[in-house]
Amino acid sequence: MLGCITASLQVMADNDGGPRLEEIIVTAEKRSQSLQDVPISIAAMGEEQLEKFNINELQDIGAKVPNVVVNEYFGIATTFRSFIRGVGAVTVEVTQDPAVALYVDGVYVGSSFGGSFESSDLERVEILRGPQGTLYGRNATGGAINMISKKPVLDEWNFTQTLTAGNLGRVRSNTAINIPLGDKAAARLGYLVSRRDGWVENTGFGKDYGIEDRTAARMALRIEPSDTFMIDFAADFSTIKDTVGYSQVISGYASAVAGTGIPITIPLAPFVTADIVYPDSITRSRKEKAFSLLPVEADDNEILGTSLTLSWDLFDRTVLKSITGYRDVDATQYTQVTGTPYVTLNTPIGAFGPRTLGTGGIYNLEFSQFTQEFQLVGDWGYSGGSVEYVSGLYYYSDEAENNDLSMSIGGLKLPGSDRTETENNSVALYGQATLIPTNSRFKVTLGARYSRDQRKAERTNLNTVPAFDGTKYDKEFNNFSPSVTLAYDVSDEVNVYAKVVNGYRSGGTSVLSYQASLFQQGADEETITAYEIGMKGDFLERRLRVNGAIFRMEYDDYQGSIQTGPQPAERDNLNIGDNTITGAEVDITALLSHNLTLGLGAGYLDTKFGEDSVNPGTGAPPTPLVNELPFAPKFSYSVSLDYYRQIMDGMALEWNINYSYQDKTESGIVFGTSQINDRYGVLDASVSLAQIPIASGFVKVTLWGQNLTDKEYAVGNIGPFAPLGASEISPFGDPRTYGLTVKYQYD
Repeated sequence: MLGCITASLQVMADNDGGPRLEEIIVTAEKRSQSLQDVPISIAAMGEEQLEKFNINELQDIGAKVPNVVVNEYFGIATTFRSFIRGVGAVTVEVTQDPAVALYVDGVYVGSSFGGSFESSDLERVEILRGPQGTLYGRNATGGAINMISKKPVLDEWNFTQTLTAGNLGRVRSNTAINIPLGDKAAARLGYLVSRRDGWVENTGFGKDYGIEDRTAARMALRIEPSDTFMIDFAADFSTIKDTVGYSQVISGYASAVAGTGIPITIPLAPFVTADIVYPDSITRSRKEKAFSLLPVEADDNEILGTSLTLSWDLFDRTVLKSITGYRDVDATQYTQVTGTPYVTLNTPIGAFGPRTLGTGGIYNLEFSQFTQEFQLVGDWGYSGGSVEYVSGLYYYSDEAENNDLSMSIGGLKLPGSDRTETENNSVALYGQATLIPTNSRFKVTLGARYSRDQRKAERTNLNTVPAFDGTKYDKEFNNFSPSVTLAYDVSDEVNVYAKVVNGYRSGGTSVLSYQASLFQQGADEETITAYEIGMKGDFLERRLRVNGAIFRMEYDDYQGSIQTGPQPAERDNLNIGDNTITGAEVDITALLSHNLTLGLGAGYLDTKFGEDSVNPGTGAPPTPLVNELPFAPKFSYSVSLDYYRQIMDGMALEWNINYSYQDKTESGIVFGTSQINDRYGVLDASVSLAQIPIASGFVKVTLWGQNLTDKEYAVGNIGPFAPLGASEISPFGDPRTYGLTVKYQYD
């Protein structure tokens, strides 16, 4: 939908003064193109739309884009999970790659840990739905998310200051300045501070739940020594010190006992009522207060990223690029399944004291990656037409060390007794070419990518029976992913396409493995073959834009996280075959008048596991599976209405109201431990007075609100703690928030 919504306020007039939808430029195929010409289902949001929807981080994006889910990894505040068309990774581990590729300024981000960052200077976000195996390579089986930052502009002074204040103690300051450095260079500096109080008060030990505490700084430098050579360098550093959202018991023995007042023969019994939750037949109620026996502590994440892009215009219409990236994450993360005293005190380790209670964990992660990519992008003309091509050579490596410093519910752990180290390398060669005949409306695109991945890991777990120390995992994966696309221009404004594309996600093992043999075995690679038919068109003299796609995906060897030890957190990744996904997407933008624009987007998914159960490989009975893939809503849609009008003295009045809906979803893959996440709809709105002339610049004042109806909904419902009296445990989505944003811009 947002591929169309992006145009909602970008209205242009033709020669006769009539309103028209403006062209949207994206870089989904490694070159600048009109969104309407790219045979991919794309959701694109520019700076104006990010501001309008009050989107500051990755989690904010998912609710606005049909068939896309982005949420916090259960129990860890600063780690995200993303799912596109039902494809994603439920567990986040350094030994397992994500299924949705995240790129920041052309550099692949290899780990979701510490990924819940806010960008200080974001220009555009592009979400590519469906496998992107040719141009984006491994781990783009679900799709890809491109985050594009603003670049320095030569010969231009520019200063922007944005201040936000809101409820829950929200304070946000974002500063950006563009500085010319002579006539061939410029720098851009950005600094962000974002704070918010927790929205569930902790009446027990430690901090409140849901605190946000983030800072980010970015420096970008552009040098153009000649007309044919350009250098872009960027460095960013951010810290994230959030606390986890509260995971609330929403059904089960513990909540029923708390609600009825039945005596409980455990210490601190009076505090059990802190998690009163009604039976399943009564509407679930989100808590505002909770008592935690575990000391709730803030994560401590430091993230450094650098990139260097060199661009040469080799000859007419051909560009050679070198993209070098480095990223380093140093994270201490605290996870907490729930603070509920009944559940916490009944875990086997409960008697060891508040700091080491079994439903919490402490993890230390050190992760670093290096990437190098060479791209050749251009087009070549011949007597009968032209060929547009993209080719590249890609190298990636990372190293990580993951230390579990927690006291698990399986028993007391000693420091250094649960540790995993990884070392991964990947190389790929890819190419894509589009044949465009001069006297034909047909276009044919052929693409292919060859990938070789070497994955190594070493694990020590002295808490198992038998224990294992220094067990090694070492496997190589090779993949060839071809693609073919046929496109036909029905007219100058309408085109249709049909394509077959492949996606590949490398195999891996688990940092949660309980048995040495399963750790060494790991999971095989997973692959997707997608068949898609789509249409993109502008109608009614470019007053109506309709883009749509229908697809079917054959999903083989899904990497599922299965409990293989005696406790829920002791798991391995096992393959599940013959899965299918069918679905559709439609994006519509309509100019209702010169001032009023309607945006509508909808998605449909029908997902099915190909197996009813999976063998855990431990001699135990097969593990039963649910029917649907997790975080794959059957229906999702978003509706947006925009108004823009010039008023006195050149000022402008703008308002937006939007509603987003996602159907209920499974939260996991195992029958009984996966529970149903609520269906929900969220209403947001904003009103702005823009172009107010002040101090040689312009001011924009925006009053905004999110989740205006204060909808209560569970977003990560799980059930592995049913034996402890918690059939369902889940964090809830954010409550109603509102605030005022003032933006000053000097050009």
